[in-house]
Amino acid sequence: MGLRTATAAGETVSVEFELTPEEWVEVSIQHHAGSAEVRRAERTAMGLFVTIVLVGALLSLVSGSAAASLTWLLAGGIGIALLRPLIRRAREKQFGQFARSGITNGLFGPHRVELREEGVLNATEGYEWLVRWSAIERVEEGEGSFLVYNGPNSFMVIPHSAFRDAAGLRRFADVFFERLGAARARQLEPGEDAATDGTAARGGGEEEETAGEVRPPGHREAPDRA
Repeated sequence: MGLRTATAAGETVSVEFELTPEEWVEVSIQHHAGSAEVRRAERTAMGLFVTIVLVGALLSLVSGSAAASLTWLLAGGIGIALLRPLIRRAREKQFGQFARSGITNGLFGPHRVELREEGVLNATEGYEWLVRWSAIERVEEGEGSFLVYNGPNSFMVIPHSAFRDAAGLRRFADVFFERLGAARARQLEPGEDAATDGTAARGGGEEEETAGEVRPPGHREAPDRA
């Protein structure tokens, strides 16, 4: 892994790294957990579970069994405490199965991410994926990786391990946001194109593009959200 420090106009800044199945699983869980639909489904499930516990406890109390009512409440408390870890474990198992069965040829292994004048290029042994600056909508930082989104379910992963030190990360981020800001400024002018180009093979879920909020940097083909 390394970082080129060329910054003159038209020159390329890049980082090189290896994306492992374990890293892919972790960012998949992070992406999935951040979904508004998933959070809504979890709240609904939690609300239903709590309702069942409270109804059971109330019915037991009305029938004169305080011990049964207490049992309902204790079981409910334990269930609530265990629910989120169980959900995460289920996701790890699901995404682990996805990783073992294969996602996109070239996804796992060496990556080279280049900051070009026209956009961000992610090149592997199996494909090259160019995301134009105008298509990038936001950047999120997770536990170990940056995720550069160019759509609700499409993002590029750059692991923290791609940068040897904080100075390398700052240099990459400076160029990234400088070019992204310039592209945003050009979008205000008429005739500017916002598109994502894929050269060679693409993974699923890499076609959506929208403009939106941008925060600091990150490839992965994201599975459909629940």
